[in-house]
Amino acid sequence: MKPKTNKFIMWLFISMMALQFIAAGIGKFMGAWTNMFIEWGYPISFMYLIGILEFAGVIGLFVSKFRKWAVLLLLVIMLGAMFTHLMNGEYSRLIHNFIIIGLLSALFYLDQRIKISAINI
Repeated sequence: MKPKTNKFIMWLFISMMALQFIAAGIGKFMGAWTNMFIEWGYPISFMYLIGILEFAGVIGLFVSKFRKWAVLLLLVIMLGAMFTHLMNGEYSRLIHNFIIIGLLSALFYLDQRIKISAINI
């Protein structure tokens, strides 16, 4: 693919992930996830921590220097979500997790590819 196409797709993925994790973070701070975290056996403070980390990840997505680390942070959050859903028999929720992990992985790949191609110019 052309570098401009890669950049366009990367920014499309960044926008989609930003919307996803902003919505998830807001939901946590508005208390929409409170009952779920209690059912899963997590303290409410953990819900707020995850919300803060989601917001931090979103901010990092928009800063080239931190993008790789932001993607990795969000991947870890999603892997934790998958573990939680597996342990609680919520198998239908795994579909969403797989999609987000796939998009984050593609974003990581595109970001690295764009940075490598910029070095080789």
